[in-house]
Amino acid sequence: MRDLNGIRTRIDHVDDHIIKLLQERVMLAQEAARIKNQTQAPLTDEAREEAVMQRLLAQCNEPLLKKWIPKIYTSIFALSKEVRARISKDTP
Repeated sequence: MRDLNGIRTRIDHVDDHIIKLLQERVMLAQEAARIKNQTQAPLTDEAREEAVMQRLLAQCNEPLLKKWIPKIYTSIFALSKEVRARISKDTP
């Protein structure tokens, strides 16, 4: 039988990694927003969001996680939109 504390420690490490990746995603969303402002591109691209969602769902083999991916990524997309809105507001 596995040690519960050991598993929790591993979960903590995974959570730490997830946060680092989300922070990196926010930084990339900021860069994308700046480029979109400079090129006057639309801040939202629903076709891209749908393509990302389908790509992620296609590579997921865990049924329970697959059910949650749309919920998780809807929140991540909302975060990116908020980042873009703030960059747009702050850019003259």
